[in-house]
Amino acid sequence: MTLIRLLILALVPIGAFAENDMEPLPTEQIVVTAGFRDQDLMTSAGSTTVLSETVIEQRAARHIEDVILAVPNVSFTAAGSRARFVQMRGIGDLEQFIDPKPFPSIGIVMDGIEFNNVATGALLFDAEQIEVLRGPQGTRFGASALAGMINVEGKDPGDEFEAEISGGYGNFDSWFTSGVVSGALSDNLRARAAIRQYRSDGYTKNAFLQSDNTEERDELAARVKVLWDITDRFAAELSAMYIDTDNGYDAFSLDNQRTTLSDEPGKDSQELAAVAATFRADVGRIGELELLTTYSDSEEVYAFDE
Repeated sequence: MTLIRLLILALVPIGAFAENDMEPLPTEQIVVTAGFRDQDLMTSAGSTTVLSETVIEQRAARHIEDVILAVPNVSFTAAGSRARFVQMRGIGDLEQFIDPKPFPSIGIVMDGIEFNNVATGALLFDAEQIEVLRGPQGTRFGASALAGMINVEGKDPGDEFEAEISGGYGNFDSWFTSGVVSGALSDNLRARAAIRQYRSDGYTKNAFLQSDNTEERDELAARVKVLWDITDRFAAELSAMYIDTDNGYDAFSLDNQRTTLSDEPGKDSQELAAVAATFRADVGRIGELELLTTYSDSEEVYAFDE
């Protein structure tokens, strides 16, 4: 499945409000980036919830399903190794067994790249924040956001060099390792690269096959982001992403327990390669012109044995 999107935005500056003599108390500024313009959360017109990097770290979130239930009026349906379908205010797909829809009710975007109709590949690593926009978002995202939109923003590269390596191990033979490198390549060019590998045997035991890894998880994600200040008036941003999830799916049991009798366990895998390029131009009093184009190519295998 190949998806190409092209979006041109003409941004006109908004008039300034009259200044007040009284200085407001200092508050943390939360910027919503999913709209046509970056806006402060307090001035955003829509019903929006922002989950910060702190929330993601506190929940040790590896996937969007690990944090999405913290948002009011939002739920998800597993129907696979990971959450595949998201609902907002009771609207959204519940399953893909019958009549899968070409456009989802809830859109998912990561660094400007749309994840089409399933959230299996929505892995959280090196994420800055998650923005959940409730209500129709058709003006910005078209038919893919009838009930709302989830926007995941990855971290931008900084001017200073930084590098990080982390890992962990848990029960069910679960482990992960990740690495990040970021910094300036020149006076006007910055880059950030991140990679993460997660594996687990899963929580299900198959009594028929005498196996404890029929719901194993094998997830690899890599992301590169480059910011280029071409001139004082022109800037470019390039994001590239590769996600490979090769998970098992063996969840149906007679007594609704984590012991199954499947002779041919299912599979829930998705491989996605995508790139997004953004160009911004300051056109003086007119405002700012932005061109965003994305390309993604994905392959999905979804099978189950009940």
